[in-house]
Amino acid sequence: MLRIFGTRRMAVIAACITAAMTPVVAADTSEEVIEATLNGLQITLDAKTGGVVGLSAGGTEMLNAVGGGGIVDIAYPIEQFHALRLAPRFGQDAKITQSDKAVTIEWSHLPASRDLPVPGEVKVVVTLAAADDGKSVAMKCRVDNNTTQPIRQILFPDLNGLLPFGGEQQTQLRLGGGVVNPFTSLKRNPAAAPFYAEDPVLSGRFFNYRNAYHPHLMRWMDFGDLKNGFSLWQRAWGWDPLWGVWVRRDETDGKVRLACVHNVNVATNDSWESGEYLITPHSHGWAEGIEPFRKWVQQNLTRPVAIPNHVRDGLGFRSIFMTRGMPPNTAEDVVYKIEDMVQVATEAKAHGLDEMSPWFWCPYFQLPFQTLPLLGTDESFAAAIHDCRKVGVNVSPFISCFILSSPSAERYGLKVIKRTSFSGWTYHHEMIPMFNPGYTDAHETIQVNQDDVRWQDDVFENWSKMNDLGVPSLVWDVYGYGHQPAKITPSVYDLTQRIREAAVQKDPQAVFAAESCSNLELEAAQIDYTWNWMTWDDRRAFSSAFPAPRLNININQDPSAVWRGFMDNYYLNVMPNRPGDINGSAKIADYPEVSQALKQCAKLRKQFLPYFVEGTMIGECVLAEPSPHAYVTAYVLPKKMLLIAYSLGHEETLSLKADLQPWLSSTSGEYEVKQYDLEGNLEQTLKTSSDWRTTTDSPGQGKILIFEFIAP
Repeated sequence: MLRIFGTRRMAVIAACITAAMTPVVAADTSEEVIEATLNGLQITLDAKTGGVVGLSAGGTEMLNAVGGGGIVDIAYPIEQFHALRLAPRFGQDAKITQSDKAVTIEWSHLPASRDLPVPGEVKVVVTLAAADDGKSVAMKCRVDNNTTQPIRQILFPDLNGLLPFGGEQQTQLRLGGGVVNPFTSLKRNPAAAPFYAEDPVLSGRFFNYRNAYHPHLMRWMDFGDLKNGFSLWQRAWGWDPLWGVWVRRDETDGKVRLACVHNVNVATNDSWESGEYLITPHSHGWAEGIEPFRKWVQQNLTRPVAIPNHVRDGLGFRSIFMTRGMPPNTAEDVVYKIEDMVQVATEAKAHGLDEMSPWFWCPYFQLPFQTLPLLGTDESFAAAIHDCRKVGVNVSPFISCFILSSPSAERYGLKVIKRTSFSGWTYHHEMIPMFNPGYTDAHETIQVNQDDVRWQDDVFENWSKMNDLGVPSLVWDVYGYGHQPAKITPSVYDLTQRIREAAVQKDPQAVFAAESCSNLELEAAQIDYTWNWMTWDDRRAFSSAFPAPRLNININQDPSAVWRGFMDNYYLNVMPNRPGDINGSAKIADYPEVSQALKQCAKLRKQFLPYFVEGTMIGECVLAEPSPHAYVTAYVLPKKMLLIAYSLGHEETLSLKADLQPWLSSTSGEYEVKQYDLEGNLEQTLKTSSDWRTTTDSPGQGKILIFEFIAP
């Protein structure tokens, strides 16, 4: 549906302005605009520039741009001005046409930000079309570079003028691995005066597509609050080109600009195509907006080997460091002897942990894998692992073979450069500083070419010796590629398949875990769980969309991290330290609150396991309004829902309000509500309508509330 108006028919909703602490400047009402409605998303275009100047859905105005709007923006440095940009807002000659369920915008030569000569023309065509899912709008961009120099950066989609329609505090940018509040976090601190070019208040924040360590870890994002907003994602996978996210708040009008950043190399007389981006409006939070992306993940993610049952079902794992630093070591460096492993495993099992990963059991950055003589032999190490298995704990030794030091590096034609300023991975708790002190180069390293078939064969052969001893599981240090491997040689993913195929012959439940260091779309097909140096953050969007791997967070002495990790389906990596000692050096029992939390969470996970392994995580989106004093995560099964709330403060009361109907349909409009205590005991059963409310007196920080809703 396409409509042309002689005057601008857009105004900022008064409630939106009232909710925002910073006034949002409304657009000029004299502009001629074109409006199109595609799958419920109302899109307003500037009839002259072709830029998007308005987005609305369900009666909520989400974008209201001043100055011609945006949709695409191209960097085009020339000798006279290296900061030159090409974008619709700099001209007035866009051609807008309508076809069946689509709008096409063309620029024969995308106008420049300065009145300077561009050597040729950059032609751009953008198409907006109703997607076949009935929920989304598909966006595509084609750039033809008919100039004399390459194009190196393209912003598409580029949405300028986003409003705090849920209020400044609640309108958030959610990425797969984190949440940003651009309307508050990008405000200026009057007391600070940073270098302007690196000041996020002025330059915005960039999120490159990276691994599990980074917020932007999947091709999806969401902008909105508990109710309204939109998800933005790309129909692409694997080795398809990756892109970053740029978000900036304009200090002059309080609005936000959000763009996908493509670092490209479009040669002269060549073209670039964006692929298909989809914007999915929603009225029930990010968990509704992510639904089409989740289906896309299901269509593309194929796992040759299923996640082992104990990893899929379990609460977490125990990590220990056998020695206190990188070898060579002395007897004083031993933290855990081989004969101690079964005792550690027994305690882990008592806390609901049925997986263990020992570090520093062999010389790292070297081949072959061989148990440190200081600890024992390969046979004694394997025997201890068998004993751990008898008490119900699988052991996956941690290996490191992608980064090599001498003499192993030389076997593959690599030369390790000795540098006193940076010593690779040299560390020990008695060094000052402990990590890469500069006065020793004990572990200078270099990355191996993982396409080297000799290296792949050596890794497989050396691992096979452990597999023959009955140790098929492993955790791989620094896993993945920073580049697309050559097609003519096997890749590290092919090597992984060789290892897994041989491992499952020994043990169908053998584990392949790893430190995620490249692209989780590719790693998700191989890794059962991650071993990354991560603490808790809000990565629920990833867990809601991807069935694998199970992301880990590291647990030391904080019981709140245990509870939040349990709620969010993390795979808890438990490694408490003794005061003044290294990771994992303490017993779990040394920290009674952590011990109790682990036991309670293990029991609750077992009791409510179907929600965690078969249900759909919807996070806090079941809430009808924000609950600032509670962290809430919910899971949905057919006819049932589990809601867990963690109290964050010391308020006298904790109130929760939820709208059940969008997530749990009831023909009668009524639901049964069961409340449980921390041991999983049923406390009470009540009836409720879809508009559910509860208030708890004196919850206290760390109080856990557990509710199960059942539809008739």
